[in-house]
Amino acid sequence: MSKKFRFKNRVALCLAGSVFLGTAGLPSISVAAMEGQSRFLDTKGHWASDAIERMSEYQLVNGYNGLFRPSDPITRGEMSIIIDHIMGYQKEADNIFIDLEEAFYTDAVLKAYEADLLLEANGLVRPKDNITREEVAFMVYNAFDIESSQEVLSFLDSDQVSPWAMEAVNALAAEGIIVGSEGKFNPQAPITRAEAVTILNRLLTGYYNEEGTYTGEVKGKAVISTSDANLKDVVIKGDLIIAEGVAEGDVVLENVVVEGRTIIRGGGVNSIKVEGDSKLGDVLMAKEGSAVRLAVSDSSKVNDVTVGKQATDVVVEGPIDKVKVEAKGAKLTVQNADIQAIEVVAGNAKVELKGKTNIKEVTINKDAANTQIDVAKDAKVKTVSAEAKAIIDGAGKVSKVNANANDIVVKTEGTEVKAEKGTTGVMAGKEPVKGGTSSNTSKPSSSGSSSSSESSSGSGSSNNNKPEEKPEEQPLSIDKVESVKNGLVRVTLNKATDKALIKDQFSIICTGAGKDMTVLSVSTKDNKVYDLTTSYFDDNTYSLGIILEDGKLIEKDFVSKYDCPAITSTKMVRVDENNATFSFVSDTPGNFYYGLSKDAMARTAFDEEPTAEELIEKGIHAEMNLHLNTLQIGSLDAQTPYTLYYVAVDQEGKVTPVKSIQIAAEPIKAPEESIITIESAKGFAILGADVSEEMAGFDIVLSEATQEPLTIEQFEITCPAESDLTLGRVETKDNKKYTVYMKLGYMFNSGNTYTVTIRFKDNTVATKDFYGDVEAPVLSRVNLVATTGSALQVEFNSNEGGTIYYQVLEWDPELHGTSKPKDATEIYETGYSQKIDFGFNRIKGIMAKEGQAFCFATEDALGNRTFNYDYYKVPAYVEPEPEKPDTIKIIDIKPGVDGFNRPYVEVKFNQVVKIQNKSPYMPEITNIGGKGQYEITYKGGDYFTGSDIVTFTIVNKLKIQPGEHRVRVYIDGKLYEGTFTTTEVIG
Repeated sequence: MSKKFRFKNRVALCLAGSVFLGTAGLPSISVAAMEGQSRFLDTKGHWASDAIERMSEYQLVNGYNGLFRPSDPITRGEMSIIIDHIMGYQKEADNIFIDLEEAFYTDAVLKAYEADLLLEANGLVRPKDNITREEVAFMVYNAFDIESSQEVLSFLDSDQVSPWAMEAVNALAAEGIIVGSEGKFNPQAPITRAEAVTILNRLLTGYYNEEGTYTGEVKGKAVISTSDANLKDVVIKGDLIIAEGVAEGDVVLENVVVEGRTIIRGGGVNSIKVEGDSKLGDVLMAKEGSAVRLAVSDSSKVNDVTVGKQATDVVVEGPIDKVKVEAKGAKLTVQNADIQAIEVVAGNAKVELKGKTNIKEVTINKDAANTQIDVAKDAKVKTVSAEAKAIIDGAGKVSKVNANANDIVVKTEGTEVKAEKGTTGVMAGKEPVKGGTSSNTSKPSSSGSSSSSESSSGSGSSNNNKPEEKPEEQPLSIDKVESVKNGLVRVTLNKATDKALIKDQFSIICTGAGKDMTVLSVSTKDNKVYDLTTSYFDDNTYSLGIILEDGKLIEKDFVSKYDCPAITSTKMVRVDENNATFSFVSDTPGNFYYGLSKDAMARTAFDEEPTAEELIEKGIHAEMNLHLNTLQIGSLDAQTPYTLYYVAVDQEGKVTPVKSIQIAAEPIKAPEESIITIESAKGFAILGADVSEEMAGFDIVLSEATQEPLTIEQFEITCPAESDLTLGRVETKDNKKYTVYMKLGYMFNSGNTYTVTIRFKDNTVATKDFYGDVEAPVLSRVNLVATTGSALQVEFNSNEGGTIYYQVLEWDPELHGTSKPKDATEIYETGYSQKIDFGFNRIKGIMAKEGQAFCFATEDALGNRTFNYDYYKVPAYVEPEPEKPDTIKIIDIKPGVDGFNRPYVEVKFNQVVKIQNKSPYMPEITNIGGKGQYEITYKGGDYFTGSDIVTFTIVNKLKIQPGEHRVRVYIDGKLYEGTFTTTEVIG
């Protein structure tokens, strides 16, 4: 939640296993504590009493009924709360965990996972498990950005430390933060409350979580976790962390000396000010999602500033020795600064030099391809050395560019461009520079001189000195607002802003009868498309507003719909002048309707954004499959961009809002394709693996064997919805079938589209898109009905087709009803099995008695299985009421086709009926590939008279597929069902 709603007094750890916050205001310290007495009845004389007292004064820990219970364990959820309250994390991960229900620790666990403090395996995050000593080491190592150590662990049980925790344990031991007992660390043992507090006490020697100005000396690490907590005349012997809790607020460091690093993870565009005689060593800019500014006064000194891999938008100002850009795609703005050197080591970076900025040297590393340097008027650079493709542009002064790689373009005027021998594509203005030679870009003409001898028509005087008329600048507006998923809103502007907009400039107001959305964070890669992380929201209409710097408000209305198909991993590729390919992932089968915005395709032309109803009525229709879908878009005009509008409709008739995607005017210039192609690619998960092992990988089959084995460096796997995947190793037995494993402890997200790219030694490539699915079918709306005292019927919905394995077991109170894992191996080996379809399923005649456990596990067509089984207690049998003579029954169902080739079913009842046909009492025929729309006719009558024979004709282009079907109808609010089977497609 936003900072203004976050309590400043934070009480994190209490005895009863729950967490509560104190009242707002200054931390309260008990009289007993002030007099040197213990505030807890059970900590007097305890070895950790000083640490417990100090952390409780910070209100990071608390007791219950006067007790602290120092020897009790602490859970993973509780430890997450403590770390969150120290740092004030702003971002939460999506809840993808099967064992994380709504509880007092839920938000903190999701924040800890987002901050890479918690590891999960097989969908489990284990919030109720007691946290181990090595897990605590891992959490605090990452939370406090501890530097790694080269020292070798001296604990007698070092070999028992998990590989993923080794670096953390090593670093904390080297700093004396963790110590062993009798020479051992006991990494797998649960940590006690006293031990956890002691670690935090050793780490947190300075903690500022209240507004105000603080002075004094800090002998170790310090954390600022709220805005306007300013330091004056402070010496910090260790690191200073300006944490996420500062949010978009300000922090002032006046006459502050930081002997360690300064790590900036919070703050906004006006933000971190270094004033007076401050001296900072190395500074790490590590704020995610939005811009942060470091402003250094002329009298202060800062050594090296690193734009860390997490950062997206950094502004620096003032005297700094060196700036290094490590973040791929990051934006660095340097204004009114004197800097000795700027080094860019990651690709797609944008460096803007503004104001009276002087840079001695800019180096573009070989791994920093597609870097853009923009030197504004009054800014000066002595030398740029480029080892990768780059553009140097702007109205400022660049004296010399050493072009040591291909495709380096220099547009600044009056710049000497020296092309390394053997390079190609080097440009000095509009003139190519041959490798091994030098050239100069054109110099600006002197004032009043003429650059052309031509005169304007009808006059003998020159017009060369007349200012060129610039086209009127288009005002900033909002092109599109889209609710990508619950908790994520994407805003597309008509053009990029000069600098990134910040969270406080956005608002989302509900224009229907509902609550406004809270904007939690904002991120952008190009200043044109902004992703807003929001509080979860209901289906409704909203207005998104942006307050610009001049105070002007721009707005756009949009509709948020969450209870509808989720369309993700969208990807549009223009393959040639006249064709494009559109791929996407759907979480449900159904129908897809789309149209283009150009008249070139009159059958789907829309002059402006269409409504969902217009797309369904006039657009092109395609059947939508569960998971990956690919559409071929043809008949495009060459050199013409398009907008494709689309909606998706699930089998229950739920419709997405209208969404759109752009089709580029020109095909992508792809690398040369290899004669060896990728025949198939499939992801897999390794069941039972934990974070210390390989957890996932990909099986990739080529069209033919390579002459020599490919290396892991030749493989790249990317995803539109994720960052590039972290690969570990590759193995092959025949140079044709390769298995690529992810790095230890890494797992890819199931349900996304991935692209595998192989780069061969001859510079050709092979690529293939594939759907990454490692999840078994998930069952919902499970309903158990005892049909007799010894028989059971089970109904449920499945999110995909596959197989259910089930078995009835005796209820075990030590297993069932607990959080203990329930291994599904026996269910798969000895249980019954039955094929299941997407949507509604029913299993009849299961032998079971009241109080037993109906246990089940699932498997999909790819062989993905659930690791643990799920279960429900068998209910008691309830004797049905005697059937009345006038009870309605379905006697017979006959499918067929009418004169327009429309499929229908004729349903015969035992009496005259009138069918309801309004929501929520809609008729349904299952297994027809979508939500049917029906024309209902009564034989020998109409709705007002009714009939015993009623025909349901499908009118929306769907067909009755082979297999078993159910007809579900409502009469007077009560559901009646009948089944029929077909062996061929009808319609």
